Amino acid sequence: MQAREPLYHGLEQVLLEASDFAGATAAVRIGSGEIAAASCLPAFIQAIERDRPGVAMEIEIDLTAPLLAQLLAGTRDIVFLAGPVASPGMRTAPIGSVELVWAAGAEVAEAGGFAKPLPVWSLPDHSPLHAVTHETLEAHAIAPRALHTCNNVRTLIEIVASGQGAAVLPETMVRGHLLAGTLREVLPRPAQGVHFEAAIRTRERDPVILDLFARASRLTIDPLKD
Repeated sequence: MQAREPLYHGLEQVLLEASDFAGATAAVRIGSGEIAAASCLPAFIQAIERDRPGVAMEIEIDLTAPLLAQLLAGTRDIVFLAGPVASPGMRTAPIGSVELVWAAGAEVAEAGGFAKPLPVWSLPDHSPLHAVTHETLEAHAIAPRALHTCNNVRTLIEIVASGQGAAVLPETMVRGHLLAGTLREVLPRPAQGVHFEAAIRTRERDPVILDLFARASRLTIDPLKD
């Protein structure tokens, strides 16, 4: 039976491609980090609903480390990860990068920002933003009053916008706040951004998942950069 599976999946893909995947049905388990979920994921979902109405999506929002573990364990079919990430069991496609900004609420910025000790907020230590936070503080010889962590970017944004310290945040998710002035940049932008990748398992043979991965590989995390 195992020897027949590649042949079966190959024939299934040929038949689906011949019909442009019309009538394709499947349940696809998608995982995404919060930054990708707030930017390119909605358009991806909209396109699937329009072009592949028989595909049922199960979406999980999590941090990169658990998403990677879920993909390799076979409990997620396709994931959007902060990268670069390398694994022999995984196939990836780059979907662009996001700039990072050091931001604080308007009142904190007007009071001088880091001219006096501030609490700093960050994602947990397995997030790329956490590493950038530490590297930037060291580069500017800044000793924060306290270093707090939270595993939700939107909550971080709300905390900082309310005047509780500063944080390294994805520019794509605070663009509106910066334009409105509710958040202000309080340090130069870090040189390093965060790169993102779509990923599936190397051994993936399901034609519907392969089709969705091909679509995901054409996404861009920040369409305004194009």
